[in-house]
Amino acid sequence: MQTLAIRSTSFSNIQNVLQIIGCSLLLALSAQIAIPLPFTPIPLTLQTLTALLIGARLGPVNGALAVVLYLIEIGFGCPFLAGGLASPTALFGLKGGYLMGMIVQAYIMGFFAANSRSSAHFFVGGCFACLAQLFCGASWFSLFFGWEKSILLGFVPFLPGEIIKVYLLTKLIKNK
Repeated sequence: MQTLAIRSTSFSNIQNVLQIIGCSLLLALSAQIAIPLPFTPIPLTLQTLTALLIGARLGPVNGALAVVLYLIEIGFGCPFLAGGLASPTALFGLKGGYLMGMIVQAYIMGFFAANSRSSAHFFVGGCFACLAQLFCGASWFSLFFGWEKSILLGFVPFLPGEIIKVYLLTKLIKNK
């Protein structure tokens, strides 16, 4: 009986690792769907929707770990950034805060997904997760352009899209 429990735990651990790896690759794929905006160097991508989905499905810890693995892959030079770029220095460039903020976003979404009792609570949690990610990104962006430009170019323009992403995710997960 003890052997069965050990095998079950080992299988569960392997399954978790494979999910984390798969989700890091899903983030890389979602980065390839990017729309450049003429007024800001930050493009629209599906990465934040993917980070929300990963957090909601894998939970706070494993969701955050999937994003961390994605960032490690970038650090090793994998072409996983928007447009297929392979630039480890991107983690320290204009977009670095947005990339790091996805760790927080996945964690917060995972927490709310595990603890939400209603679609409204899930939606609010998703909005909070997006605000946290945008704040991380805009804070880092402000080091290059100052707070005023950071808010105008790196925060406000993305709010409507994030709300739409959270709404779609809420419909997908909570209204089955």
